[in-house]
Amino acid sequence: MTQNDLKNNFSYFILFLIVLAFVLSFLAENYIMAILFIVGGITFWMLYLNLAKVQIHRQTGAFLIIFGVLLFSAVFMAYGIEQDIWGGYRLNSDGVILSLIILFFAVMPGLIFYYIRRPQPPTVPPPAALPAIEKAPLTEVPLPSEEYPGFEDYEYYYDPEIAAAYYEDYEEEEEEE
Repeated sequence: MTQNDLKNNFSYFILFLIVLAFVLSFLAENYIMAILFIVGGITFWMLYLNLAKVQIHRQTGAFLIIFGVLLFSAVFMAYGIEQDIWGGYRLNSDGVILSLIILFFAVMPGLIFYYIRRPQPPTVPPPAALPAIEKAPLTEVPLPSEEYPGFEDYEYYYDPEIAAAYYEDYEEEEEEE
């Protein structure tokens, strides 16, 4: 194993411990402790990624999205649902709004990591041996009058009177507009 593989495996072990602590506290209905495990664990994990200089891949975004959803569920259970006197449950609007805001701001960095890719340097393939191209000998092109019959029937000439009349009409149209 290389040094980078060890760093990546240790970072996954940290994530596993965070999820294990979250699940145990969530099942014990200690939602505040579950929130602390998620927030503290993700903070510790991001610090480890920075200090150990672990390469951040697209998976990091997926992990942040998953942990954002876990944080949302703990906040929703802690502040969004209240039990009334008769044993029923009702939604606390402030807690629901707080949990939705936390869901938005916890998942957004994960989506940014997941969808934005770093530009990779272009890879240039090694030059391959190009096949030799045979050059065709130059040939003379026949004159158009020889190749195209009737070409000599057209007369190309410049008549200054026609050109002057055209430009005078053009200038009069601009002045009228």
